[in-house]
Amino acid sequence: MRAFAAFVYGLAVIAGCIVSALVIGTLGALPFIIVPRGRRERWTVRVAQAWSWFVVRVLLAARPEVTGDSGLGPREGAVVFCNHRSWLDPLLLIIHLRSNGLSKRQILWLPAIGFYGWLTGAIFLDRRSEASRARARAEVIRMVAAGHRIQVFPEGTRTRSGELRERVYLTTARDAFEHNLPVVPCAVMDTERSLPVPMIGAFPFARVRLHVGEARYPRDHADAEAFAQACWLAVQQLVSGLEEERSPGGGEVAPVV
Repeated sequence: MRAFAAFVYGLAVIAGCIVSALVIGTLGALPFIIVPRGRRERWTVRVAQAWSWFVVRVLLAARPEVTGDSGLGPREGAVVFCNHRSWLDPLLLIIHLRSNGLSKRQILWLPAIGFYGWLTGAIFLDRRSEASRARARAEVIRMVAAGHRIQVFPEGTRTRSGELRERVYLTTARDAFEHNLPVVPCAVMDTERSLPVPMIGAFPFARVRLHVGEARYPRDHADAEAFAQACWLAVQQLVSGLEEERSPGGGEVAPVV
């Protein structure tokens, strides 16, 4: 019965997401479609924040606890690194870090959500296409250099076990080093309590955590590989800290590969 209720509630949340994206996006973001990409997002990302807040706090009635501070300036761009436990993760990062995401191309075709995601700064790629991946990497750098923040999940997909994945992809951090751009490490915890993996469903009133770490800068590291490893290690340490707060003495730091 609980699983069925979660399934029905999840369908209602999906419908609410689409309808609210259509309304909020049309009123707040669509008028900026004539402004070139890379410039319009300074305004339209606020629309993404408003929609994400509505989904998290109203549709899901989630109770986020957010700690930490990136130290970024108000108009400073960055790559945002985070672990990935749930579809709730990117919404929290949009709300609290003004960051849109690097995402798989399939999301672009979601009704209203995909189009307005693109209009507010999301970058979509076909993971199977080397040309698409290269284009997306270049666009991430252009957007960040223009003062925007792009969230990246180095694990590539949501974890089903709750543990950090052993294999991670750190290319965007290496690119950030080459272009002298900062990376902000973040960690989420318990977001799967709201939107679980792998089931289709949702649960209201979940308490979720986001901890924002201090921005890392290339100037403090010897080379691109050292910078990339340090950025992911910072995420691991933040995750470990949240695990220890939830369950004292628990949480090992996973190896970087």
